[in-house]
Amino acid sequence: MPQSKAAAQSWTRSILVLPLVLGLALAGFLAFSVWSSIKSLDTARGDNSEWAYSQLEVEYLKLERALARAASGDAEALRELRKRFDIFFSRIEIAEHMQSSVDAASQLAKIDAELNRLIPIVDGNDDTLLANLEVFRRSLQEIAGLPRDVAITSIATTAHAAEIERQRIVWLIEILVVVVFLVVCQSVP
Repeated sequence: MPQSKAAAQSWTRSILVLPLVLGLALAGFLAFSVWSSIKSLDTARGDNSEWAYSQLEVEYLKLERALARAASGDAEALRELRKRFDIFFSRIEIAEHMQSSVDAASQLAKIDAELNRLIPIVDGNDDTLLANLEVFRRSLQEIAGLPRDVAITSIATTAHAAEIERQRIVWLIEILVVVVFLVVCQSVP
């Protein structure tokens, strides 16, 4: 009989320790989740996307200025126009590969389509480019507000996603506090 009483006490202690172990495991999991979530809010990644989207407007304006200078017919001005076109085109490609909202994606597609129509003009010789500067100018006017719209839309989308992630982290921390509180209450005799 004394042996069965000792076994019963051992069994009772095991049952009482089980919630403590499970609570600690849950607290560890929640702490890891919080840590991972905080790391995912890496500001460098967010800053990079904001910078990339804002560069769209900057490069568009530089392209417009280069177009105005190219009207002189100077070979250097035409080289600068081609260079600015290539840079703007590459910025659009980068932006298309980044995660963006549906609105931004459709705006980027419009810009991309317009730029693709200009490729034969830009890749042609200087005479072809000079003869088609007005076509170039009209194409840029077609997309005039889009680079800014893409930047604003994408930055707002990124900020909204970051806010949702911050709220999720707060929720995880609140759960973690409750679990730790319950584990402490369980361990106090």
